[in-house]
Amino acid sequence: MNAPVLTEARIIGLLLIWNTVVIMMYIYNVLRYIQLGRKLSLKMLTAGLGFIAYLLYEALNSYAAGGQLENMSIIFRIGGLRAAGLYLISARPAVIRSAPWILLALMLAAVWQQVQIGIWRRLHISSASVKEGFDLLPVGCCYSYPSGLPKLVNQTMDRISKLLTGDSVADAEEFWQLLKSGKLSGAIDDGDYPILRLGDGSVFSFWRDEIRTEDGLFYELIAVDVTEEYRLTRELEEKQREAKIQNSRLKALIGTIEYVTMSRELLQIKTALHDNLGQSLLYARRYLLAPDSVDRTEMLKVWNDNLRHLQHEGPEDWQLPYYVIGKQAEKLGIDLTIEGKLPTEEHLMTVTDAAISAHIINVLRHAGGSRVLIRITETPGMYTMRFTNDGRPPEGEIREKGGLSNLRREVEAAGGTMAVKSSPYFELILTLPKQKETD
Repeated sequence: MNAPVLTEARIIGLLLIWNTVVIMMYIYNVLRYIQLGRKLSLKMLTAGLGFIAYLLYEALNSYAAGGQLENMSIIFRIGGLRAAGLYLISARPAVIRSAPWILLALMLAAVWQQVQIGIWRRLHISSASVKEGFDLLPVGCCYSYPSGLPKLVNQTMDRISKLLTGDSVADAEEFWQLLKSGKLSGAIDDGDYPILRLGDGSVFSFWRDEIRTEDGLFYELIAVDVTEEYRLTRELEEKQREAKIQNSRLKALIGTIEYVTMSRELLQIKTALHDNLGQSLLYARRYLLAPDSVDRTEMLKVWNDNLRHLQHEGPEDWQLPYYVIGKQAEKLGIDLTIEGKLPTEEHLMTVTDAAISAHIINVLRHAGGSRVLIRITETPGMYTMRFTNDGRPPEGEIREKGGLSNLRREVEAAGGTMAVKSSPYFELILTLPKQKETD
């Protein structure tokens, strides 16, 4: 099969296409050298080689317009046609005869330059590398003039601005004042070190510094992702709150143990008194049967001791529930102040004790206070008790649950009423009847 013959028009066309590719390679190399800030000599050399390729292109183009190809020996391999042949062609101009070899040399030089550019980029840091690294920082950065005009803003800060305000940073001063104000959605903390939660759930902490350079004064605004730190802080605060509650319960349990201990000691005293009474009766019996066999002085001493104990039939102060709850409040760091007289009726003591305990626990758990005030007013048939504290007022209406719900049931079971106020401060109001209701 005969190989296809290349006409001179096809040869010139292929050379022109090849030449165009070589020229584009040198243009690319010059632009890369400029971008990377390479030496002027490399830029001039590359531009010179590209200019030679351009001159060769003009020569080929001019010849194609009106020249003849003669006495030119070229071996072409055309992959698309899978054909190769030896074509003896004569050309008058020497530059046309040597054009393929010049283009090959220029292309190899251009490829070598691109390889060197890749090696240099891996081994050196250029201004483009700095800008690329600055944009890819996970930390948001914004440098601006005192007027607020941004000089340099990386992609992270731009993304943060769009999530917070819906737009890029156009005025850095206005953006900073907006961050400090706490008016943005998701603001957690304001002031000179604001913390905000973005729409994607991430949390960023911001601060600003002044930087003085040879070019003047600039402001540096930094945003650091503190999402994990914020999550861990919230978990730690929750665990501390739970630990505080557990600590309160343990202290209250200790108070209960003390009360049980005192009750046990009281039982021992009563047992001893019972034994003493028995001894007194034995003394009296023996004295009646045989007066001379009993020491009258000793017998009278035993009887006097027993009578003295029997004259104090009422409970001691430490036996009252109010004594125990007062000691519990003291151990929990609560200053308990009572104005008036607490109920002493047996059917009201348990309810009153539960009310004081529930109020103290709510102050510790929700209000964060340290002082509790109870005001008691008394009428011929009723007690009115008002519970207040120095803690934080409720943020809204209070939903009765847990301790308050149980307390309401106890108050109503005793025939009283209960009211809870949340504005302008928390107040618990109980009214309890002095007379016990009978079925």
